[in-house]
Amino acid sequence: MHFSFHEIKTDYTQKLAEYIHHLRYEDLPAEVTDRAKKIIMQTIGVALAAPEVPLAKAAISGKITSRSPVRSATATISTTIANADR
Repeated sequence: MHFSFHEIKTDYTQKLAEYIHHLRYEDLPAEVTDRAKKIIMQTIGVALAAPEVPLAKAAISGKITSRSPVRSATATISTTIANADR
């Protein structure tokens, strides 16, 4: 498959950028801003907890790079957090 920037004939990205540029916080539905806040808080929580995870410690110390193969990963999801917005 060959890709060339010259083959793009749509302006979808431009329209999306203009929409976002003119969008105001007040224009967003409360459900959207509430969900975004929850996701941001969860992301911050994961970032704060990550230094204690062995794989994250290795990444932070520089022992894992973008060229290092990752053979396995484990994720644990707390049902308390996963069901918080229900």
